[in-house]
Amino acid sequence: MQPFVEQPQFLLEPKSSFIFENRPIKLECKAIRTRQIFFNCDNKWVPEQEHAKSTETNDKGLITVVTSIDITAAQLESQLDSNGYKCFCQAWSATGGTLKSKTATIEIAYLDKVFEWEPLRTDSVISKSAELRCRPPSGNPYPKVTWLKDGHSVDINRNGRFILSNENSLLIAQIKATDAGNYTCVATNIAGTYSTEPAELIVHDDRGWSEWQPFSDCKGVPCSIGRQKRIRTCLNPPTITNRPSCDGDQIQERECQVTCPKDLSSPPSGAISPTDDSFSEWSSWSDCTGPPCKTGRQQRIRACLKSSVTDDKKPICNGEQIQERECLVPCSNKTSSSSSSSFAPVRTLSNGMYTNWTEWSTCRTSDCTSIRTRQCLQEPCLDYLVESRPCKGNLCSSE
Repeated sequence: MQPFVEQPQFLLEPKSSFIFENRPIKLECKAIRTRQIFFNCDNKWVPEQEHAKSTETNDKGLITVVTSIDITAAQLESQLDSNGYKCFCQAWSATGGTLKSKTATIEIAYLDKVFEWEPLRTDSVISKSAELRCRPPSGNPYPKVTWLKDGHSVDINRNGRFILSNENSLLIAQIKATDAGNYTCVATNIAGTYSTEPAELIVHDDRGWSEWQPFSDCKGVPCSIGRQKRIRTCLNPPTITNRPSCDGDQIQERECQVTCPKDLSSPPSGAISPTDDSFSEWSSWSDCTGPPCKTGRQQRIRACLKSSVTDDKKPICNGEQIQERECLVPCSNKTSSSSSSSFAPVRTLSNGMYTNWTEWSTCRTSDCTSIRTRQCLQEPCLDYLVESRPCKGNLCSSE
């Protein structure tokens, strides 16, 4: 038959706590059905002479053994590791029973003076929101943050207008004129209390937006759909993040038609106009050539109908015969075929290089004929550049 072993029972176990400056703390254990109690700190048994021991007896004669030790900041500074200074107590009964208490962690308390963030002067607008930023200094335990307005405590309520953010900044919703004042961020723990310099909150009336500015020029590929925008200015002071404190958009955009470029070569001053009898009608514009989906070039021509006195094969006119302009090159790899009057197709003959003939002109009342023309592109051009034919019908009998 095994002997009976009585197990101790703790009535009080050591508690985790903070130690500050030169103020020692006391760890205490109380147990019944025990003969002795010893402390173990930092994995070492505390010498017996450092224990304070006593007993208590209740009205039923039950004896309680009380043991305590004092711990100073100097002990922690010399033996403290990253996990803190840990202590527990162990009790032994007269019959050989033993019991270990919970482990207490002792840490050094401190509070730095310098705040990571301090509130700054802030401008806000009635009915808008405001944020007074604050992040407390480093401390152990982590400091509690409170706010003062003009020296009086601010009632922070998560369901109210004054809210404390996760970083301990003060958030104020639905600003009122009475919210203007000087705000102070206060950090407190058992090591002390520190405050920031007051930061002024200035409350303005809501002035809203300015009028819209005119739309900008239409930007994009010539002769296609582009974009243009207009802006307006918020007349209220900006937020702490330098964003406009007005509701709504600051920029508007819309589609627009990009204008087509003008002809690069226009008839010079004093030149004979395109409808002058000295020239034929202009040919159709050639295909637009250049990189796909980019701005390209195209041409058109007209023929001189005059002949020089010395050489009836060589036309001579006062004016330009070729015009160029910018154009939008199609995005497709395929290009449309040119008409017979286009400038692009070129015929090469043994006696020179020519463009295709233009369409027949309207009937000329001077001689009751229609003409068509072509252009010499490479000499020698020995064939005719102008052909004529009688008008169909009796269109000019009175002339």
